[in-house]
Amino acid sequence: MKNLLLKPRTAGDIEAQVAKVIRGLGNPEPPIELSLVRELFNLDRGYYSTNDHGLLRETVSRLKVAGLQVLMRPTLLAEAVRAMSLRALYLPDQKRILLDNDLPPIKHRWNEAHEIGHDIIPWHAGMMLGDSEKELTRSCHAQMEAEANYAAGRLLFLGKRFAVEAVSSAPSLDHLG
Repeated sequence: MKNLLLKPRTAGDIEAQVAKVIRGLGNPEPPIELSLVRELFNLDRGYYSTNDHGLLRETVSRLKVAGLQVLMRPTLLAEAVRAMSLRALYLPDQKRILLDNDLPPIKHRWNEAHEIGHDIIPWHAGMMLGDSEKELTRSCHAQMEAEANYAAGRLLFLGKRFAVEAVSSAPSLDHLG
């Protein structure tokens, strides 16, 4: 997927949402604790495995997904996860983030922050279920993913804090501790 550049206004709106989160957490020291962000937004986190069909089926069966098509075909979500090689997903009606347990744990942090990004961007709420022609287009999906990636980066780097501190410090390997 091609990386998209966000329009300045969109980036600014996302930065404002992330700044509210950081303030809501009391301007914490790095690294940001994603568990505190989940708590702030009442988000639940779970895991699934694309390699363990039983675990994926069990995870899907415990979900109460709003879409009637998924309720009628409980394997639809599992099929989508496999077909689209999803590494994480956000279920807005459940306020639930699911991470692929088969990924190395070091990748969970980014994926979780990305899914949190979908939750904190207000205009994603009505589009996450992808049930209209607009949300089903590749360009709309790519735009939403780019916005969630931007939010994840801003969240993990505490807004502009990392950039400000990096340019105000003399280059040194001592900062890599």
